[in-house]
Amino acid sequence: MTVVKYQLMPPLSPDEYAALHKSIETYGIYTPIVVDENGVVIDGHHRRKIADELGIDCPEQVKAGLSDEEKRTLALSLNLDRRHLTREQKRALIAESVKADPQLSDREHGRRTGSDNKTVAAVRSDLEANEEIPHSPSRVTTDGKPAPGPKPKRKSPTKITGEMLSEMVERYEAGESTESIGADLNVNASTVAARLRQSGVAMRSASEKLTSAGREKHREVRRKRALEDHAKMISEWSNRFVAMAMGMALVQEVNDTLTPEMARECRAGWDEAYKEIKRLRGLVIERSKETW
Repeated sequence: MTVVKYQLMPPLSPDEYAALHKSIETYGIYTPIVVDENGVVIDGHHRRKIADELGIDCPEQVKAGLSDEEKRTLALSLNLDRRHLTREQKRALIAESVKADPQLSDREHGRRTGSDNKTVAAVRSDLEANEEIPHSPSRVTTDGKPAPGPKPKRKSPTKITGEMLSEMVERYEAGESTESIGADLNVNASTVAARLRQSGVAMRSASEKLTSAGREKHREVRRKRALEDHAKMISEWSNRFVAMAMGMALVQEVNDTLTPEMARECRAGWDEAYKEIKRLRGLVIERSKETW
């Protein structure tokens, strides 16, 4: 697609080229082409080609001291105002811009090509996926400074249900801190405190100590939560054991029809289930020791 060194725009269509050729043949070249100090065309390669074909003078404007990156940016800015590109041509132009200078940020390529930086990011992602450009996590602006990274996405606040609020109240009144409750429920400690106040809970000062009754209630809440966890684990353990027992009984019933390979697969499945049951049983015992 790139026809000269600094030009990233797509070439003119045959009809567009013919119209430009006729205009130059009739009126000449009014807008000078832009070249660097070495005479390399930055903007105006179609006009120079037609001038050479017609054997007429082609006025030039010299832009010296620009880097290759700056020359490509200048060529794009001068052409975008004159050319009307389709969506496909615009995406192809973005791809050429990114491939030429992958170190530039998506925002800089957006400025270059008159595109949204999100569109640039999508095109860059396709190029990286197809390994047309290397993945470059660090980007720069046109003046060489590090480009600012994307803003971190704000974490969606956890919706506090009635059940969660009841747990907050129960645990706080039992002596737990808002920080501890918030960490368990994935809620900010200040949000926990605010919801507790809305519920009419008397908030403790930072230096206030729990009474012996409060400490006992705290322990009771912990025991209750531990028992609920144990009950869930025991239920899972029992369900797995029952499923394994039923599987063994069924296989025993049709044992005569099993191939050696099927029998090996069944035994492997039983072994895996038995290991998982032992693991769950060990967890229940450990949790019980920690709680009691």
